[in-house]
Amino acid sequence: MSYIQLTDIVKNYGDKQEIVHALNKVNFNIEKGEMIAVLGTSGSGKSTLLNLIGCLDKCTSGKYIFDGKDITNYKDKELAIIRNTKMGFIFQNFSLITDYNVIENVEIPLIYRNLLLNNGKKLNKREIKKLALKQLKEVGIEDYANKKVTELSGGQQQRVAIARAIVNEPDVILADEPTGSLDKNNSLKIINMLKNINETNNTTIIVVTHDEQIAKFCNRIIRMEDGVILN
Repeated sequence: MSYIQLTDIVKNYGDKQEIVHALNKVNFNIEKGEMIAVLGTSGSGKSTLLNLIGCLDKCTSGKYIFDGKDITNYKDKELAIIRNTKMGFIFQNFSLITDYNVIENVEIPLIYRNLLLNNGKKLNKREIKKLALKQLKEVGIEDYANKKVTELSGGQQQRVAIARAIVNEPDVILADEPTGSLDKNNSLKIINMLKNINETNNTTIIVVTHDEQIAKFCNRIIRMEDGVILN
């Protein structure tokens, strides 16, 4: 059984008078440790697909198997636990909290995990800070830990976003246009960083992109158009 299995996934928006078919009978399997690019133009359905895989949205119909479990009809709390403990997210606009400094942004998933856990060991403030610093060192910006994120360049902010995404040691990283706001030099640095995480930790990585050059860094390319997978 594949690590992630999507079967006949349909996602519609709107009402009967005006229905938008964002995904139309999508079938998609991902093996543990793959690095996959989902390639397509704006409106092709690739971000909708990523949101469904990342449990940020639910399908209209179809089946979603994650790590051997059918999570299609999981409740919001159950999906939140999967998102927090199994997944890390990276977005084009970085999605950092500008009122927080760098290390506070990276600590957020760990603090949220404490709130979600009913059982199991919760982390204290010292442990949270130690883990956040470890990941900032991993992406090469530990010296910026106490700076406001607004003082950082775009490339540095995306490194903060990557540190935040990996601080919970997720099994899956979902990256939605992670290089879309960056110049070519920083884009290459970020995609190489993701590739290193994939190869070093066997982390499954799904990269949504419209950029053919970025897609080529991945092991497999999935092409989408009008809510359908073409290959």
